[in-house]
Amino acid sequence: MEGNKAQTNDTANNTGSVNHYPRDEKVREAVEQLAKAVLESDTYKEFQAVSQHISGYPELKEQVDNYRKDVFMVQTGRMGTVDVLKDLEARSDELHADNLMDDYLNTENAMCRMYQRIIYMLIDRTDFDPGIEL
Repeated sequence: MEGNKAQTNDTANNTGSVNHYPRDEKVREAVEQLAKAVLESDTYKEFQAVSQHISGYPELKEQVDNYRKDVFMVQTGRMGTVDVLKDLEARSDELHADNLMDDYLNTENAMCRMYQRIIYMLIDRTDFDPGIEL
């Protein structure tokens, strides 16, 4: 019955996973150029260097990954009691007290900020109003 699948124009491919790539060839090419620019940026290179360095310390890597996961859960509203927030603040202080962890978290934050600015710029340049103040 696989051969009877109807072809659609939605973003799901035939394996059921989502294809996030733009359909428009010019947009896809521009995204490829943007990705190349990100890969060549000092921000990306610094993040990769720090990431590679921290990977040599598995217990620290696990600690920072757990912290980042919990921050994500709070940011997305999946958890957020006062106790959780106090715990995150204490863990943040502890992580930032370590120079390597501080470098990692700061370079990761710089990457996130770069991606945010790219998105904001695209929204601004394409006159797309998502209905929220940026």
